[in-house]
Amino acid sequence: MVKTSRPYWEVQITIPRQYEEGVSNFLIEAGSSGIKIDQNHTRSRLSGYFGQTGFGLIQKRIHNYLEDLARLFPEKFSFRLRRSLHRTLDWSKKWRENFKPVLLGKKFAIVPAWDKGNFPQPLVIKIYPQMAFGTGTHPTTQACLLVLQKLVRPGDRVLDLGTGSGILAIAAAKLGAESVTAVDMDRGVAENARKNFRLNRVEKKIKLKIGRLKEAIISTPFDLAVANLTGEEILEEIEKLKSQVKSGGYLIISGWTREESAGLGAFLKRKRLKVVQRIEKKGWVTVVCKK
Repeated sequence: MVKTSRPYWEVQITIPRQYEEGVSNFLIEAGSSGIKIDQNHTRSRLSGYFGQTGFGLIQKRIHNYLEDLARLFPEKFSFRLRRSLHRTLDWSKKWRENFKPVLLGKKFAIVPAWDKGNFPQPLVIKIYPQMAFGTGTHPTTQACLLVLQKLVRPGDRVLDLGTGSGILAIAAAKLGAESVTAVDMDRGVAENARKNFRLNRVEKKIKLKIGRLKEAIISTPFDLAVANLTGEEILEEIEKLKSQVKSGGYLIISGWTREESAGLGAFLKRKRLKVVQRIEKKGWVTVVCKK
């Protein structure tokens, strides 16, 4: 963010979580200098930041966009929109204050790049938080990290589908994976993910591919795949995801809410995947399958 002491507008939008990415991208395109995200297992509250110049038109664009979504998806989408004027702000300092170290058990610490503290965890993952990308606070990310530390073995080939800021790919590399293929549909993640790979000195182990998994050219099967997406996205990718994992390998699948996961076991059984572990954390479900 740009450092400034001029007044600014904060726009807060509360929406269903599955629309988080699209609305976040819209706010960035509308001119927000960054996005702060607060979540529970069903809703997301997005905060965007705008200067005073032209804010009236920006506010109208945002409202019209949200109204259009409500008309398109009347049974799924609802929103609450608030705005507040702040008189002064060091935007750089304020933004950084939103990101604190995440200490996950005895193994992992996820730390903003600028944090110079010492941590007892042996595996420290440093990241440059950017826009709406992950910072390790979400329950699905944390559940995936806990499973990775149990399953990754030295020499493994790992697939990270929906890499975002690259936390899970970095974790796999630091746990001893020989190579990691990180895939994401959003080109906007590429620069941020690559910066994080370099920051953690694992860029030589990780290959980043942009697009859907079915479009990626991947020839050798993986020992382990992790997909931290939405439930709907996983349903679209499950066949290809399964085909990329060798017999006896593992799939870590995360992104369902408790309510969405009701028929998950039967669905995975039909796909001939054996569920070996189910983790529920703050209303979010992560499943470990063996092929």
